[in-house]
Amino acid sequence: MNLPTATYRIQLHAQFGFRPTADLLDYLQALGISHLYASPVFKARPGSAHGYDLEDSNQFNPELGTEADRHYLVERLAALQMGWLQDIVPNHMAFSGGNPLLCDVLENGPRSLFHDFFDIQWDHPAPELNGAVSAPFLGDDLEACLDRGELAIHLTQQGVHVDYFAQRYPLSLDAYRQVLCGEACDPAGASEPGPDDDLRKAIERLVRSARLYDVSERRKALAAAKADLWALYSTNAHIKAGVDDRLSHYNSHPTQSGIKELLAQQYFRLAHWQTAARQINYRRFFDINELITLRQELPTVFEHTHHLIVKLVREGVFDGLRVDHVDGLFDPRDYLEHLRRSCADTYIVAEKILGTDEALPEEWPVQGTTGYEFAAHSNALFCCPDHETALTDLYAQWTGNQESFAAISRQCKAQVLKNQFAGDLDNMVLKFEAAMQADAAGPALSLPDLTAALAAMLICLPVYRTYMSASEHRASDDAIMRQVFADARAQRPELADALDAIEHWLASERMPLRSRAGKWLGENKRQRALAAFEQLAAPLTAKGIEDTALYRYNRLSALNEVGGDPSQFGATRQQFHAFAAGRQEHWPHTLNALSTHDTKRSADVRARMLVLAELPGDWASQITRWRECNAAHARRTDRGPVPDPEMEYLLYQTLAATFPAQRNELPDYCRRIDQFLKKAAREAKQRTSWTQPDEAYEDGLTAFLEKILDPAESNAFPNLIRPFAARIAHFGTFNALSQSLIYLTAPGIPDIYQGTELFDDSLVDPDNRRPVDFQRRRGYLRDIEKSFHGVPLTLVKALMAQRSDGRIKLFVTWAALQARRRYKDLFAQGRYLPMTVTGQRQRHVVAFARVSGQQWCLTIVPRFPAGLVNEGEDPLGPAVWSDTQVHLPAGAPVHWRNALTDASLQSLERLSLGQVLAQLPVAMLIGDRRP
Repeated sequence: MNLPTATYRIQLHAQFGFRPTADLLDYLQALGISHLYASPVFKARPGSAHGYDLEDSNQFNPELGTEADRHYLVERLAALQMGWLQDIVPNHMAFSGGNPLLCDVLENGPRSLFHDFFDIQWDHPAPELNGAVSAPFLGDDLEACLDRGELAIHLTQQGVHVDYFAQRYPLSLDAYRQVLCGEACDPAGASEPGPDDDLRKAIERLVRSARLYDVSERRKALAAAKADLWALYSTNAHIKAGVDDRLSHYNSHPTQSGIKELLAQQYFRLAHWQTAARQINYRRFFDINELITLRQELPTVFEHTHHLIVKLVREGVFDGLRVDHVDGLFDPRDYLEHLRRSCADTYIVAEKILGTDEALPEEWPVQGTTGYEFAAHSNALFCCPDHETALTDLYAQWTGNQESFAAISRQCKAQVLKNQFAGDLDNMVLKFEAAMQADAAGPALSLPDLTAALAAMLICLPVYRTYMSASEHRASDDAIMRQVFADARAQRPELADALDAIEHWLASERMPLRSRAGKWLGENKRQRALAAFEQLAAPLTAKGIEDTALYRYNRLSALNEVGGDPSQFGATRQQFHAFAAGRQEHWPHTLNALSTHDTKRSADVRARMLVLAELPGDWASQITRWRECNAAHARRTDRGPVPDPEMEYLLYQTLAATFPAQRNELPDYCRRIDQFLKKAAREAKQRTSWTQPDEAYEDGLTAFLEKILDPAESNAFPNLIRPFAARIAHFGTFNALSQSLIYLTAPGIPDIYQGTELFDDSLVDPDNRRPVDFQRRRGYLRDIEKSFHGVPLTLVKALMAQRSDGRIKLFVTWAALQARRRYKDLFAQGRYLPMTVTGQRQRHVVAFARVSGQQWCLTIVPRFPAGLVNEGEDPLGPAVWSDTQVHLPAGAPVHWRNALTDASLQSLERLSLGQVLAQLPVAMLIGDRRP
């Protein structure tokens, strides 16, 4: 297995494709990166900024470059001895006219070879959705769109389709006769020879081609038949005139021409996009109508959608795979085992968001996760718990919000379930009803009681999902479900009988859907019902907590991160050490992440925000002054002030952690903050939302920001906030360096998100997808390498003196990664040993060792810097650290070299922090017990 020592995530898109990525590799290799970690690279919807809206997983995205560009990237990786970790998307594809699998389904219905590839409920009880998939993409109801002439039927090289602005949906092949031939063609296929005979024959060849069983032959035959049809239309003036006349009839008089009846005969049903929340018969990725999920539990689906992926793994192009949204799959373990069998010993990590005390299933054949849990534990480690009550009281006084995060989470999940997933809930309930009716021992519950009870269970589920529908029973699921039922009864006591009945039914013996050998055992209604529960639980948790509650509860928003729990205010060093030791024991090669494309704010922004936990009094007085200064710019409306207290409190935290040093930066900064705050308000779903935007409220937010962030000298607010923001930035620098060195040396593999090797003030996407100035980083690194090999201490002092440019973080990252590369086995296999720290400042120190054979690495970093030094001072030297010492265990090396300063140290039993942290506030000591 080609194990990474460090990965670097690149977001590829049309403006930064294969060739720019290839040209960046020498910089990444010099930085110490072993593996390029690429966002999805297969064919996505045109213009996709992220690549997760796949149209074809067996074709590279042409927007990323040519085949020559891709080969150039592969060659550069090989020349630099670097690997390629690829993000793959097995859960879903784009619901679009560019998706060949879906188009085949829409053209051929049950005759399609891909009819069961997508998670579509073809037997939906609604008559209009029985035998047809819902297509909720219209901006209004169908009648209104037809009245305005917004839908039109066209013939192109791709066939006959209905167009709605830029959207395109293929008509069934059975409709071609009616649309193209009109009265000249007999529906039964018997027609007198005439001028349209060639057209009729071309259509018949197309229909016959669709009935070929071999996928490859079928694709070629269909393409040829459509090409013939298009050529006939393009070259035969008589046929073209006739077809154009018939299409014109449909398109010129849409309400009278029968277009509505034609659409009613298709294998899809166009509808207003908002109907999906109430009625839908396909499973989506989260609540995104444009993304339809796949049934990877079927071997045929896996083999087809992974053909190119597996080929590239076996050819050595991909050295590792990152599996996106694994919890969306029917049986994640089964999928991962299939992937493992197909890809042998390839490095695999799963995007699995773990709860606070949740463990990754050890039976999963992966190397670990994408690392959200590391970021959560790091946040907790650097959050000072001393003033939790003061900050909680301040937050309540400011916003009026006195509810717990747990209560808010339940409210948000209930709101999202009702407003965004009601149709999905109905579909799931029907599966439970069918399973219970088919089981002689099944409970007889009314549909309303069953619906309410299952909804309560979903709302009370404390993790993203369980795995009750999986191949084997897991005791941990039993414990989770006991908690779910207990919490649901407490929240909804009137449902106690229904909950009791469901719990008893679920506790009875279960039937696996698949043997451990991978053989499909058929449909089991109870397992399908459980799977529906679990596959709804994951998106509900994501939308209810990640995308709602985390924007609604802003006590200390640094803690409001994917995989985090804002109610847990800080962690002890012992708790972090236990987490890290468990990581080394169970998942030594998992990824460690601090910033990703999905984080709400960058690691450096969080590092600054965490300083607020140390300064509750100063924070309270500052925001009081800021509110008074800006009060004249707030608006008063019937629904309350704009900004409302919750958003204003979140805004001031964000400004304190990201405020620019110069006034001339304010216009661009204002645009970014406006984008962030509107997204936060929409996600919170209190005064505005994505589905029901309140333009007046949002305009009020923009107006407020434009006033308080006006660069004019007459605006007092920038001068008022800047000193406090500078103070936060000063202390935040030490948090940022500390958390960086920990994640670079702790068990696991550090994953660097693009650009974050320098200090980064990015907020939630799309802010964190801004272009990265790699030329600046390349130049900085070149200077660092040259200077370090000259006089290291001179370099360190210069970098500390000019820390605001971020080079100090780049330096620490580079130096640590060079050590990881040199001592590969130490960091891949080394034991994790917490170090004992004593002295006056001991609580401000985190220290641990990695040990492999004779080799040692000792990491020492400060925390809670605002309680350690005064504003403007650095946590360096004996005057700060006094008698604080790290005690070395028996058998530790005597001689040490600081990999960050090249300084040598010698000690038999203990290391003085004043000596170790004399020039740089973090230390990475390398020792060797060999003589």
